[in-house]
Amino acid sequence: MSIKFKNKIKLFFIKLAAQRIQKNKFKIEKLDKVLIRINDPIGDAILTTPVYRELHNVNKNLQIDLILSKRNYQLFKNNPYINKIFILDKGKILLNELLYMRQRKYDLVIDLYGKISFLFFLQLHFINAKYYIANATSVADMKKYKVSTKDFNFFDHVFGKNLDMHHADRYLDFFNLLNYNIVNKYYEINIDKNSLEKFDKFFQEKKYIVGINYKGSNKGNSLTIETITELGKLLSKHFQNVTFILLSEPKYMNEARDICKKINKSNFVLTPKTNSLDEFISVIYFLDTIITTGSSAMHIASSFNKNIIAIYPNIQYYYTFEPRTKGRSIIINTESKTDTSKVNIESVLNALKKIIQESKDIENN
Repeated sequence: MSIKFKNKIKLFFIKLAAQRIQKNKFKIEKLDKVLIRINDPIGDAILTTPVYRELHNVNKNLQIDLILSKRNYQLFKNNPYINKIFILDKGKILLNELLYMRQRKYDLVIDLYGKISFLFFLQLHFINAKYYIANATSVADMKKYKVSTKDFNFFDHVFGKNLDMHHADRYLDFFNLLNYNIVNKYYEINIDKNSLEKFDKFFQEKKYIVGINYKGSNKGNSLTIETITELGKLLSKHFQNVTFILLSEPKYMNEARDICKKINKSNFVLTPKTNSLDEFISVIYFLDTIITTGSSAMHIASSFNKNIIAIYPNIQYYYTFEPRTKGRSIIINTESKTDTSKVNIESVLNALKKIIQESKDIENN
């Protein structure tokens, strides 16, 4: 069977399933159950956390169920607003869980993910919710099947159409669409107490702690070994009463250990080894300030309202992911649109000076 013929079959079933009678008016406070599919990257998943709190604020009795990937489970297992979590199996909903979802008789399904496969679209249809709403990029993703707008009436509302908005605001945009006021846009992670206790002794004797996260989501969004080494030497020499923690995932621990050896300063140390996302989150919880590339570490730090120095390539797209913290936030653009390592390390030094001075001023007042 040719790819062209397969696509024609897919288009036929999409058109068939998409011909729902759209129901544009509903009130969140009248709903009983909602099912939400969220993004796979950890940082993107954190940006969705205000959604569940805001839904709960509108309707305290609303049961909120999530569809997510296995790696995001630890982010939400302790979330007080979540009723049940379904874990995807290689991007698909397992048959027994799909049948259970249909039995749940959801009032509303919200797709925050931004991408919809042909199979997942059919699964959404099978769930048979009263209302469906979706991120605009989810709907745009259906164009790959060459389905026209007039043939695609599946979603009752489409939100987040302004691609220049902060990504967290795009996820929250359906509240505006339905004329609800958003109370709190800040992120929220419910920390694992056992993980906190594991690292408490390591951090308790240190006064002011600055974490440095040099790895981003890709090579261009990461600092090179040469850049992080130069930065570490500069900062540790200038701030001798500050403890710098080089953050690292387990797979990069040997590399990070070598960097610390090159810097060779007693106040520049390697992070304690973390074996889970819970533990990585707990390490960031103990920091006063983080210096980071655009990454999940930045969004985790935002959840705890840490001071953040974010290093971005010089391109507007990254501002749609900028830190959202009640702490101090300073964004440093690099000289390159593609390479984070082209950062002026003196700019990082000056940004940290500002943050530490402001912290002292607050303490003195």
